[in-house]
Amino acid sequence: MEQAVDTLAAAERAFAAMAAERGIRASFLAQFAPDGLVFEPGPVRVHDAWTARPALADPLALKLEWAPAAAAVAASGEIGFTTGPFTLTDRAGTRPQQHGIYTSVWRKNTLGVWQVVLDAGVLTQAAIDPAALKPAPKLLPAVSKPNFPQMLSPAEIEQSMQNLSPEVFASWLANDTRWYRNGNVPILLREPVATAFRASWRTVSLSHMGGGGSATSDFAYTHGILATEGTAGTRSEGHYVNLWSRDNYGVWKIAAAIWMQP
Repeated sequence: MEQAVDTLAAAERAFAAMAAERGIRASFLAQFAPDGLVFEPGPVRVHDAWTARPALADPLALKLEWAPAAAAVAASGEIGFTTGPFTLTDRAGTRPQQHGIYTSVWRKNTLGVWQVVLDAGVLTQAAIDPAALKPAPKLLPAVSKPNFPQMLSPAEIEQSMQNLSPEVFASWLANDTRWYRNGNVPILLREPVATAFRASWRTVSLSHMGGGGSATSDFAYTHGILATEGTAGTRSEGHYVNLWSRDNYGVWKIAAAIWMQP
């Protein structure tokens, strides 16, 4: 499995190198699957939305730099994810440089080539040290036990995630989870995430829109609409992406929560 992670990380670095050489538009169209999604802020198919727009006169006017800090691949070897810091620079200097964290879900096509099926990012106030995003969440194998009740799928779990309290939300977090939010530094591990959640939110609701997973049922990803109520009673909406892994009992848990709110 370590070799599979290495090949995925290599695919990510090649993607970033192509962006530096050919620009964001050309590299994304080359590396994304036909149904691959980006968030603008809602999910759109790159091949449908981007080809319908006129290309920039200078394809290198915006410089997007990134590299994988952590990655994991399902036991089936056909799907995985990468995450790391990114920097967006306007070469003309007409807008401030932006920093953030990306998370990409990759899937092999029928020829065995890695392609991006979903890419989500949050902005941070300053550059993030790649070491702050390590190690990657572990993907444990699915547990099969005789007469064991059927586990809820990530989609089914999210359908019940309405007006959750911080405590209930935290019960669905993996021990090695991570939480990415616009304007904030990343928070890793269940207890720090749960503490930060309690300090910021009264309730959270998720409206599931779609996702996918591995053939070995050890990794899944979902996305949808996020609605939160803050501790001061303020409400906010946006989009979320969840990465899911199994715990030691085979129960699905959130390994990464990416909240894309204004």
